[in-house]
Amino acid sequence: MSRPTPDAMQHNTSEESTASERPTGLPAIKFARFKNATLELFEAPIESTDYIAFSHVWGDWTWRSITGIPYEVKASQEKAQFIANDLPALVGDGAFWMDTLTVDQRNPAEVSEIVDAIPDIFRMARKTIAVKECDGLYDCCIAALAGFETLKEFIDRFIDHNDDHVGHICAESYLQRLWTLQECLLSHTIEFVISSNSMSQYFAS
Repeated sequence: MSRPTPDAMQHNTSEESTASERPTGLPAIKFARFKNATLELFEAPIESTDYIAFSHVWGDWTWRSITGIPYEVKASQEKAQFIANDLPALVGDGAFWMDTLTVDQRNPAEVSEIVDAIPDIFRMARKTIAVKECDGLYDCCIAALAGFETLKEFIDRFIDHNDDHVGHICAESYLQRLWTLQECLLSHTIEFVISSNSMSQYFAS
């Protein structure tokens, strides 16, 4: 019986080492992508898919119809506007995971089953995009900044009014949820974004 050569033994050891480093037992995950301006869902192995994960809070949600989404979505008005107006530009035609779009929120079993996979989803994503709610400003801040006409006026008003809040903590809902903190801690790259419609609503004269 012939014995394996040192080169063959080294090659086998390398293959075994590489295999042991790969994630094992990870299920296929339902991802989304835009095709011809319409969202489509597909399943793919999480470890071999290049995708973006989205972290967000639900807000004051209801079931809504959103342009480009072929089914009703559980979302707040602000989140629905984000999905319609901002999401396509952030993801292009690439894969992404966002629970309100990729998990059937009307199916309790599917919602429950995805929980165990969420740590891997955020850990293995190319990056996480955290969608802030633009609720970290107080009513007095909005009143102080409303109606500005130039960037200089905005900055001057903001600085002057900020003196009234020295030592205050802005009550931003995204930063008050334990699950969003966990998702951020699991992610290796995080990009914070806000709905483009949110700022125009808050600072409209």
